[in-house]
Amino acid sequence: MQHLKQLEFGDFQIISYYNLRHICEALKNSLNHLQARIDLPQDDICRSSLKHSFQNLKVFRFEEFMVGEDGVRRRLNNGPLTQLCVRRLTKLQVVQDYVDGQSYPPPMNTDTCCGRSDLQQLSVEAETASEKLPLLFQKVTRLQVKWIGSNDTNIDSLLQFRHVSVLVLDNFSSNRMLDAFLLRYGGQLHTLSLRVGSESKLCLKFATVFKACPNLERLFLEGLEMTDTSVITVESFTSLKELRWSQKRGKKASILSVLSAPDLEQVTVDVSNVSVDELKVASLLASKKKIFGKLRTLRLTIGCCEQVGTTERDISQALEDLATNAYAHCRK
Repeated sequence: MQHLKQLEFGDFQIISYYNLRHICEALKNSLNHLQARIDLPQDDICRSSLKHSFQNLKVFRFEEFMVGEDGVRRRLNNGPLTQLCVRRLTKLQVVQDYVDGQSYPPPMNTDTCCGRSDLQQLSVEAETASEKLPLLFQKVTRLQVKWIGSNDTNIDSLLQFRHVSVLVLDNFSSNRMLDAFLLRYGGQLHTLSLRVGSESKLCLKFATVFKACPNLERLFLEGLEMTDTSVITVESFTSLKELRWSQKRGKKASILSVLSAPDLEQVTVDVSNVSVDELKVASLLASKKKIFGKLRTLRLTIGCCEQVGTTERDISQALEDLATNAYAHCRK
């Protein structure tokens, strides 16, 4: 056991923090990967014992639980152990279960960090980002930036990371800000996630994204109005393997070029105002095996625009035919 490098507890087992700490202390010279569901103590976690017991971990994936005064055990979201690990365990590369490019540790306050960190995933609030960030987190590959307010902020420090390949921008307030991130990181990105709120009026073109990010494999879009869906060519999507796209509500969209991307494996689309004729064309292409050649997952939430002579039955039939022909590829 003294040479054990990876330790994972079962999904249905919850271990107390103190027991886990003692186990890891005995294995601290070899253990670098730990996964567990943890019952936290109600009193504060000792920072020195945390660092001593888990000091050599590179991957620490866990769920936090705590028993309340009513005796009920509840799962915590970004609880105290998560925050302490991010701030105190400088050798950690992955903390919690934040490895999918969609979720991240709590936003960092650099005043509480203990020197340079090996953390590869970082979440920051743009308004409070410190110029120290690129120096403290030099190995970051997955970066999430959140804007709480709507005003432009100074983002110079957030453009100084060297190895970002996954970029998540939440609630950014202007295209100028987005352009700065795409100019700095676009060429090295394989995953990009852009999310804005329902009140946002920002517009974007697929062509802009793919010109800035020629190696993009995963693209997640939520709330933006994509304005070139009817003119973008299928060649623009040649590297894309996964797309999650939720068009701004009420805005017209075309899905044919998107669904025709040659390497797409996973597709989640939520759009409205799509023409029935376009659904019929997509279904025909699918039946002839001209699209969906590599498809594994397809989720469609589509609202069709009103057309003269089109009935509800026509719409239902078009959606059913498209789903049937797509399924023929997905079930391989």
